Amino acid sequence: TRTAAGNRELTFRIRIIQQPQLAKACGSGTILISPKPVDPPPVIGLVIFENRGGIEEDITSSYSGSLIAVANLDTAETGSGSTPNQEESRLPSVLRGSSASGAHYLRRPFAGIFFIFADLFVSEQGRYKLCFNFYENIKDPQKLD
Repeated sequence: TRTAAGNRELTFRIRIIQQPQLAKACGSGTILISPKPVDPPPVIGLVIFENRGGIEEDITSSYSGSLIAVANLDTAETGSGSTPNQEESRLPSVLRGSSASGAHYLRRPFAGIFFIFADLFVSEQGRYKLCFNFYENIKDPQKLD
């Protein structure tokens, strides 16, 4: 939830639509050996609401900002993954492919904004979890919406 121009309260609701449970490692180093994308590809849905007098109104289709989601890979044993500690950030990345996804406005499975990660690969065996960061680019910073 954040406050937009005119003291409007916006709520962003994220829902995981599709997530992989297992993925085949595709090799190590800079060369991918027989790359196999993470299957099924992660898909995240987002709906934006404006709180108007205690009633939430869906404003997803009229939202004027640009949204981007970025996938990160974290070991299954560590924390949230959104802010790795300095020692972890020195490790080479094992997530390959397109780790960023722009917003796609779709009507199914529900009307909303979707982030589709169809080109992700894992290059080393291990237990990992996918973590996502969302970024918002406001078209008119004076309006903040």
